[in-house]
Amino acid sequence: MHVIPPLFYSVKKAPVDALEPVPLLMLLHGHGGNERSMDALADKVPGDWKIVSLRAPTEISPGRFKWYTVDRSSRPLQINLAEEASCRQAILNTVNLFCKDPSTDLQRVVLAGFSQGAIMALCCGLTSPRQVTACAVFSGRFLQEIRPYVHPAANNLRVLLAHGQADPILPVRYAQENRAALQELGITADYVEDDSGHTLSSLQQAYFIQWLSHL
Repeated sequence: MHVIPPLFYSVKKAPVDALEPVPLLMLLHGHGGNERSMDALADKVPGDWKIVSLRAPTEISPGRFKWYTVDRSSRPLQINLAEEASCRQAILNTVNLFCKDPSTDLQRVVLAGFSQGAIMALCCGLTSPRQVTACAVFSGRFLQEIRPYVHPAANNLRVLLAHGQADPILPVRYAQENRAALQELGITADYVEDDSGHTLSSLQQAYFIQWLSHL
């Protein structure tokens, strides 16, 4: 049996001398990014969170990584499902690595991702809501292919959807479709749109920090 190892990661923040278990935030970069791509967001998160940034397993070119392959010539978009499934398990194995630490608050385990990383974060949350309690989805979309694997307890998942109305890579309709798909699963997502493109805008970051404080 093939065992999928945890991913390479970088710890961005780790509270010291905490008297109680601390919440865990894992960051998942987009296609072509790396574990440093979401540092600007990590810097804005309060110091009582443990923050870990993951690196996708497949290197495209030096310092640039991807979670899975996408056929952009197809409509609808087609992804390599085997790569997605392998990455999803690797992410969850990394989550488990940190959840074994008694200093981690298991009631607040959050995945936040951008673009391809956002898609992976949501896939992990929907299929494993007992490991992941909340997801922030920046410029992502809902993968219909994972619908058969959605866990019955997924309606307990907390989700934030954030998207730019001028996104040329994943148009904002993907966020609106995502919102509707989650509603069908019994999840009422927090939702924010702004006039940005395919980026993690300042407004979205501020909304995320506020959302995080209520988990």
